[in-house]
Amino acid sequence: MYGGRRRLNTIINTLWDKILHIYEMLHSIEITSNSIANFAIKTGILLIIFIIIKTILKNIFRPHRQSVPARQSVPVRQSAPPAQNRYTKSTRTIEECISNEDLKFQMAKTEEEILIAIQKNKQEIKNTLRKANQTVDVSWLDSCDKILRISNTLDNNLAYYRRRNLEISKFQYYANLHFRSMVAADIVHSEYEKVDRSFKEMNNFIVRMKSNPEFRGNYKTQVHGQKDQIKLIRGSYLDRVHNMNHETEILRDKIGSECGERGKKWWIERTRYKNGMQKYR
Repeated sequence: MYGGRRRLNTIINTLWDKILHIYEMLHSIEITSNSIANFAIKTGILLIIFIIIKTILKNIFRPHRQSVPARQSVPVRQSAPPAQNRYTKSTRTIEECISNEDLKFQMAKTEEEILIAIQKNKQEIKNTLRKANQTVDVSWLDSCDKILRISNTLDNNLAYYRRRNLEISKFQYYANLHFRSMVAADIVHSEYEKVDRSFKEMNNFIVRMKSNPEFRGNYKTQVHGQKDQIKLIRGSYLDRVHNMNHETEILRDKIGSECGERGKKWWIERTRYKNGMQKYR
């Protein structure tokens, strides 16, 4: 490295001396009797010399692509398995995230009330959304009860084991809980996107209603109420995604530190991309 720098400095100093020598020589020579033409010719000569020197230096110090020997294997950086990518579409269903080994927990009262209100007004909300936009996906209205209840069980199990020391003998269950929780969080996020679009379409519909005399009185009140219900369940989905993402990271690290050598190897396998493109939960 330092030898290359000394070589470069030597070449530059030599070329600079040559340029100064040429400049002094040209300065003392009168090529024509016309002073303007004389100056232009000298300047042109110096410019040509400068371009030639620049080209030579560029060719000398241009980085060369190193060829790989035929027998030498080139290490290839492994990419993360597609199943671990966050929020990608998956063929898995929320039912696959259920396990008889999970502890059972009740839904929070506020979430129960949201689900009851949604189920009570489900058909009216569907009708309003179809008036707002025929293409909007309203399938979340049929699945929200199931998705929130199953993800609630997983979220509470994650929180339960976060507060306790893990048992090495239950490593397989903890690893399975971690995987099922990741899958469920991705499904909840996918459903959240549907609810979010419905909420935006409902907002747009309310704006259009203001200028349409066909919609008045009680109907406007009903639509505003439906929008508020969608907003509440949208918040529940988003909170659930954030909580589960956070809790799965904690469980992952607890498995690595509290489940012996097996848990440590499992943890390393799931954090090998931590400093690369992919970070597992």
